[in-house]
Amino acid sequence: LKMIRRLKNYIIKNDYDLVLTIDSPDFNYNLVNQLRKSNYKNKIIHVVAPTVWAWRSYRARKFANIFDEIFLLFNFEKKYFNFENINKTFIGHPIFHIKNRKIKENYKYIAFLPGSRQNEVLKLMKYFNYIEEYINKNNWNLKIFIPTLPHLESLIKDCIKDWKTETIISTDITKFDEYYEDVYMSITCSGTASLEIAKRNIPQIVIYKLNFFTEFFLKPFVKV
Repeated sequence: LKMIRRLKNYIIKNDYDLVLTIDSPDFNYNLVNQLRKSNYKNKIIHVVAPTVWAWRSYRARKFANIFDEIFLLFNFEKKYFNFENINKTFIGHPIFHIKNRKIKENYKYIAFLPGSRQNEVLKLMKYFNYIEEYINKNNWNLKIFIPTLPHLESLIKDCIKDWKTETIISTDITKFDEYYEDVYMSITCSGTASLEIAKRNIPQIVIYKLNFFTEFFLKPFVKV
């Protein structure tokens, strides 16, 4: 709230011709709402629509009431923002550049993608442990490939220290495409990664674990 107030005052003071807000729908909606209440009349564009097709569909009208234009990652999102007082522009998704991996007879790896945040990794790693045990027990002729971020590398190394299956952890994004060419299938933390794996044409099992209270309260709102 303090950040919203500070930004609002800064924008009003400098009287910018355009405000461009990116993602973070709850934060940016409240910021722009405060700007409009302060009589800011200039153009405001939002990049990346809130996922109103998945949950909290009422946000579409709220966004239409205060934004001039919305840039959409998916063309199908236009129908969810079908209001006269907002322009809709389809710009495409940044994963567009990702290439399909080639279908072939034999692959070297099964990919484990445990998430990009520490709490995700800690919640999901016990399930990856089960899968590694299964691979080892059934003598799958596959190595495990884990692409991750530098700040998570040591955590993941510590979590897998007892694994018997040969595992490659990589933080070098320039080599990911080369590894993915040899990935048979992926166990993927739900999120952007699952979309990227789908774009690569790699079969996957998508997993996620909410805590009990989050799951209990979200169930009435989420559409799968």
